Amino acid sequence: MDLFNLGKPSKLARETDKAAIKKNKKAAMKNAEKAKAGNSLDEYPFASSKQGGAGANVKSVPASEQNIQGGTMSSFYKKIIFKTETNL
Repeated sequence: MDLFNLGKPSKLARETDKAAIKKNKKAAMKNAEKAKAGNSLDEYPFASSKQGGAGANVKSVPASEQNIQGGTMSSFYKKIIFKTETNL
């Protein structure tokens, strides 16, 4: 599925406020179905972006892939300081 063709943003601005990230995650997961066994829920736009939250596309993905993505994003965030939107 091409989320960009469904109107999801191709540029994201990082959200650094932990309370806002938690609020985005809660809003994104509000109506999500439970993850399948061995999976976890993944959202786009990410809760850690200003575009995250209500209206995010949420899917059940393998937990191992989710963990890899989380580590990759964490490493990326440590290396990059966002001052503007960033292309994906």
